[in-house]
Amino acid sequence: MGQGSLPPRADRRRVLFVVDRHGRQKMDYEDGGSDLLLDSRSYVVNVDDPLHGPLETALDRAGLLEPGNTLVQSPYDPDRYLVVNEPTTLEIAVQKLNYFVEFCQILGARSARAVEVTRTSRSGTVTAKLGGSLSPSLPGPAALVPVKVSGSTSIGGGLSLEEEQRLSVECEWAGGPPSLDDAERFVERHRLLNDSTFTSLLQARRHRANPIAAKRFELELSEQATANLELASQLVARVGWLKGSVDGKIQAALNQKRSYKLSMVVAF
Repeated sequence: MGQGSLPPRADRRRVLFVVDRHGRQKMDYEDGGSDLLLDSRSYVVNVDDPLHGPLETALDRAGLLEPGNTLVQSPYDPDRYLVVNEPTTLEIAVQKLNYFVEFCQILGARSARAVEVTRTSRSGTVTAKLGGSLSPSLPGPAALVPVKVSGSTSIGGGLSLEEEQRLSVECEWAGGPPSLDDAERFVERHRLLNDSTFTSLLQARRHRANPIAAKRFELELSEQATANLELASQLVARVGWLKGSVDGKIQAALNQKRSYKLSMVVAF
């Protein structure tokens, strides 16, 4: 839909189409244009209209409101959007990894380390061992920013340097008791209540009689990555002129069909 400010309900703005006045006028007479305007899952942002509300202002300041851009909502933050392009699935995977690292810190972890990454795509499966040294122990409370360490050994080749570097993470904190209430609010705020890795780690930290010391996890990073991309592709297919301008970017992102899985070791 389009007109006025962005809908407050997150499910009403899963995909944003950014147009100028000329593009907006086309929607009134092009085949499928009215359907796109009436679709309850998307929103059309006209950059020639005044900005409405803090979310549109934030998107504009981030440089995302450029005519021709198609924006998809992050599955973990309803007010965060990504431009549809080829690295979109990697961006979403990195978001989830960063949230997992922050979640470990909230639960009082002493360290979190990615030891292996597996990427599955149409061309096959590639695995890379991730390595590096932990930074020195942090005195006192640690910042929420993970300490990233480069260095990996590929098995079978095929991972890009960007993928290896951005998915390599090794952190160390002072450690401490878990903030269980904060952890519960965290998984709810970031839509991770149905993610078994997050919920099982939270449950494990509830046990005080025989507290967990360390655990290795298989962290799926791409389960939620494609839903909004596929919705964008379906909506664009309805509008001829829009399909010609943005569909290539969306299809390139969808055609990758890439999923990422990390083996993580967390110590308490």
